[in-house]
Amino acid sequence: MSRLIIILVLLTISCSSNQENAQRVVELDSQGDTVSVVSIKGEVKDGPLTRYGLDNKKSVTEFYENDTLVRKIYYYESGNIGSEGPIMNNLPNGLWLHYYENGSLRSKINMKNGEASGEFIQYYRNGKIEMKGEDMSGNGIFEKYDSLGNPIWKLMFKNGEVIDTLKIYQLRMISED
Repeated sequence: MSRLIIILVLLTISCSSNQENAQRVVELDSQGDTVSVVSIKGEVKDGPLTRYGLDNKKSVTEFYENDTLVRKIYYYESGNIGSEGPIMNNLPNGLWLHYYENGSLRSKINMKNGEASGEFIQYYRNGKIEMKGEDMSGNGIFEKYDSLGNPIWKLMFKNGEVIDTLKIYQLRMISED
């Protein structure tokens, strides 16, 4: 179904840093629901552009500097942040943070040209480290922990294959009494 898009300029703000006018543009569908909100200076995007999904809930916010996308935030339906990180050349670059829906940190992953690259850390919902590694491409040392933070194993990988078992820790049975 095609949407009838209505663009409505709601607010003009004077920008003191460069004396250009910034406009907040709201895009609505035929039912009057918000599709997106963006800041425009002159003829370029400059500032946040927020897109909305079903039930008028925020789905993603993109941040622009002089019409160049520099950062993105994705949201759960609940409105909580799902992931966020910097963008370069329209691809994830730099440290991306991913969250559980309850807001606790799920992972930290370094990105380069849209691919996981370099160190990463993955967390359990309780905040303890689940796994960490030197290189998401499957090279280097990886360490796995249980949900209490006790180490389970430490392995060396090359091209996604285990090439050395550096340490296998003795697992302890923990009583919940």
